Amino acid sequence: MNKVVLFIRKSYYTGNFSIERVFKLIYDNVNSNVDIDIFVSRFHSQGFFKRIYNIFEGSVNQGRVNHISGDIHYLALLMNGSKTILTIHDFVILRRSSGVMFLIYYLFWYYLPIIKVRQITVISNQIKNELIDLFPFAEHKVQVIYNPITIPSEYFNSHTRTFNSNFPKILHIGTSENKNLYNTILALKSINCHLRIVGKIDDFILDILNDFNIHYSNVSNLTDNEIIEEYLDADLLSFVSTYEGFGLPIIEAQYIGLPVITSNIPVIKEISGLPDDCLVDPLDYSAIALFYSRIINDESCRKRITKLGLSNISRFSTQFVSNQFIDLYNKF
Repeated sequence: MNKVVLFIRKSYYTGNFSIERVFKLIYDNVNSNVDIDIFVSRFHSQGFFKRIYNIFEGSVNQGRVNHISGDIHYLALLMNGSKTILTIHDFVILRRSSGVMFLIYYLFWYYLPIIKVRQITVISNQIKNELIDLFPFAEHKVQVIYNPITIPSEYFNSHTRTFNSNFPKILHIGTSENKNLYNTILALKSINCHLRIVGKIDDFILDILNDFNIHYSNVSNLTDNEIIEEYLDADLLSFVSTYEGFGLPIIEAQYIGLPVITSNIPVIKEISGLPDDCLVDPLDYSAIALFYSRIINDESCRKRITKLGLSNISRFSTQFVSNQFIDLYNKF
């Protein structure tokens, strides 16, 4: 096989590096028979002229196989579509836009790239179903390949500290609207704990935290090793998102051995491997609060959730996922 070029976005470094970490890990784990280069767009995906530059820059750096990931789908517009794979992580950008901006994103981030490329991969059956609902003509070119666990093997099931049921440290990763930080705070207002927030928070969230006298700390712009340290230093992960394309922190926490409180939305049911009685309605902060109390005070509940998590993670091994991409590349 000739060179595969993996095109990824220039990161904003806001404390959420899932896409970059996932594909750099895949790059590190492919066998020596596959020649893969990572090409990072020079500019952030922001502004008309910078995006145009990214498109042209991508077109002159094509390989035998082109693989585009992240929110730079529009790079496909000037690429050889018969040699191009597009990975779609979610449809958040469409959910957050309206009017003219919705049409722009629909056309240049999804419709035209989807028509152009030969193959599409998505990170969950939830995203596959959304894609087919929006673009039914593309069903024949869609394949589900899960994200891999991005944490090194030496950290497997390594969370051995005693659970602090008197004052647990609750880790919350991500601060965009779908991460549901607002309802998380409401659910914790009567629970004695420390909320550790990873990601930038605005004045609105700060005011709520202070109004409810929540014990909290906040950090962003973390390195991969620093993110691992956050898992190791936490008592549990709270990930009650209202929307996800995948939910990588869930399987990362499960891999380390953390109990996870997470949502009952379809994609998280698919990825977490947890039964309905271990999931919560992300829109009902009272139900979230009850589950916090249950997992904090009931050791058998914590152990059950942790055991279920550890039995779930084999589906997301790095080598298994990397081999799926290698098999796909070999078809070109």
